[in-house]
Amino acid sequence: MDWQQGKRYGWIHEPNVDGKLQDEREVLDPLWMLNHLHIADIQRNGKRPMFFSRFSGIGSQRYPVGFSGDTYSTWDALDFQPEFTATASNVGYSWWSHDIGGHMGGYTDEDLQIRWLQLGVFSPINRLHSSPNEYLRKEPWCYSEKSEAIVKEALRLRHRLFPYLYTMNYRNHAELQPLVQPMYYAYPMQSAAYERKNQFFFGSELMVAPITSPTNPITQMGSTKVWFPKGEWFDFFSGARYISAHGKTLSVHRASDSYPVFAKAGAIVPMQNSYLLEAGADLEIAVFPGADNSFTLYEDGGDGSEYKNGVCVKTELSLDWAGKTFTMHPANGDLSLLPETRNVTVVFRGVNNVEVSACKNGTAVKTDAEYDAATKSLKVTFTVAPTDTVAVTLVGADVIADNGDVVERCIPILRRARVDIGLKQKVTQVIQNEDMKLWRKMHDIYFAVLNSPDHTALVDALVEQMTI
Repeated sequence: MDWQQGKRYGWIHEPNVDGKLQDEREVLDPLWMLNHLHIADIQRNGKRPMFFSRFSGIGSQRYPVGFSGDTYSTWDALDFQPEFTATASNVGYSWWSHDIGGHMGGYTDEDLQIRWLQLGVFSPINRLHSSPNEYLRKEPWCYSEKSEAIVKEALRLRHRLFPYLYTMNYRNHAELQPLVQPMYYAYPMQSAAYERKNQFFFGSELMVAPITSPTNPITQMGSTKVWFPKGEWFDFFSGARYISAHGKTLSVHRASDSYPVFAKAGAIVPMQNSYLLEAGADLEIAVFPGADNSFTLYEDGGDGSEYKNGVCVKTELSLDWAGKTFTMHPANGDLSLLPETRNVTVVFRGVNNVEVSACKNGTAVKTDAEYDAATKSLKVTFTVAPTDTVAVTLVGADVIADNGDVVERCIPILRRARVDIGLKQKVTQVIQNEDMKLWRKMHDIYFAVLNSPDHTALVDALVEQMTI
């Protein structure tokens, strides 16, 4: 529904001489009423309504997926949108959509398109759209080979997140908890929660800090400042652990194929094994260590209004960290909505390659665990029926993985950096010096080795790895 908003009724009749409308009762925005009527019409035959419209004022969140207006394809436009989307939740408008990548004008910049699409993955609605212009196309195959691979992977991740997204949108419906929330919802008394305007929570388990500025020419990475509330946080992709004793702000740096998304300690994120959207698809459940937690996976028929009458399925997923045990409990509800069995892969991320034991319905079962050192992920796959209880336990005391050797973490950053090789060697020598305290290493890297404003981003990238 487009171009129907406003309260000027000149298209109906002419105003009086004094400029007022002939009927001052005509103050209703017609777009609001049109949205209401369209939704009522769509659901007349029991269909679950879905509608796309421009914003029609406060209260219009009752009806459509929103449209924020035509954006220019620029970094400034991208930088505006995370805060805009998060604060829209303040007026209940939680299903907000943007023209991902920009609608018109601007300039050609694949770096910009990648970062915008990555934001779209962690937005309420991921909608790529532009004016009919050959130079604004958004199809992945219109990019270079490297960018195409990154964009495809991001889009597939969005589809794999479907169980998490669906559950969070049901939570929004049932509990008025928006998918995207400003940081100050959870930390209203922390000033840093207001200072990081683009940072937001993405559902109950994840925290996102978008990169909205160009890749640095020295580091070849994008960056953003992230406020880590008190506690332990894990990089969603790499499993790296960020410990925040009292709350801290840190400059984080990511290559174009990665994005600053963090899972809280104990986070449980249900996904699909495949990016193909299939009902009752096999599941992959990402589990992060460090704290107790419970997540209730919600599923229903995908259409119609029977879910209002309880025709749905809820499955509790829990983590007992004291016992190092993840449990998938029996599903509750209309089990006919689920397949007789499906494969479930539990991915413990941010852990060491420890032994694993499992039991189904109280009986021990054989497990074949796979370990991926690059993402510190231990994968366990089993077949489960809706009525089964499956528990997977990590065996051992030293379960949470450390971040590895700091030199090994810094070398890829230095290898990528566009600086003199001699400087890279000097930095490496400083980092390797076991007799030097951390603050002294940081001091020497800042002022003795990379003493140039051009190298600030490189120093910050190294400091991130030295302090996490």
